[in-house]
Parts: sequence; structure tokens; C-alpha cells
Amino acid sequence: YNIKDYTDDHEASLQELFDHFNQFIESLQESVISYNYLPADAI
Repeated sequence: YNIKDYTDDHEASLQELFDHFNQFIESLQESVISYNYLPADAI
């Protein structure tokens, strides 16, 4: 069992997690933006 393999896998999953987090933030921002542009009486 190679510690370097583990580190590479670990970094890869961290990167994946980070990508997912960024996508989540982006969709959150889009939701907020579309919410802000709703007509006042629609809420």
C-alpha cells in the first residue's frame, strides 16, 4: 500500500469536493438573483 497513491486519491477527492462546492455556490447565487428579480407581488 503506497502512501503516495493515498495522497493522490485524497487530493483528487478534495478537488472533487471543491468543484461540487463551487457548483453549489453558483446555483445558490443564481437562485438568489432570480429571487431578487421576482416582482414584489409574486412573493
